Amino acid sequence: MKNHRQISDSEFIRSFESCELPPEVFSHEAHLRLAWLYLYEGGLHTASVRYQKNLQEYVTHWGAADKYHETLTIAAVKTVWHFMQKSETKDFFSFMEENPRLNTHFKALLEAHYSNEKIWSKEARAAFVDPDLLPYN
Repeated sequence: MKNHRQISDSEFIRSFESCELPPEVFSHEAHLRLAWLYLYEGGLHTASVRYQKNLQEYVTHWGAADKYHETLTIAAVKTVWHFMQKSETKDFFSFMEENPRLNTHFKALLEAHYSNEKIWSKEARAAFVDPDLLPYN
């Protein structure tokens, strides 16, 4: 498999949660897909907890635990949630067509909420920190 788009939503979740999804397939868009699927199934709180837990297990399994960043993880889920509240689409790929900035300008979306000092701090890597520029609603 070279791309997460080649598998169904249920297979994507299963392969991610079992750590069978190769890291090279777990692209930025695949991260967004996982967030969208978790949010679609369970809402913001449940999705955030599930995403944190499973992403930590995934990166640890693949020897990349040092890449895990708690604030980026939660901020990504909150950002996808924000766009979902304005969407009526029922599938991820339609959602991405409707919201291409999530793929093309994600860093700018985060920079609207966080200063570089805040988002890249040790504290933000270890635990979720609230935005210092624009709060999430």
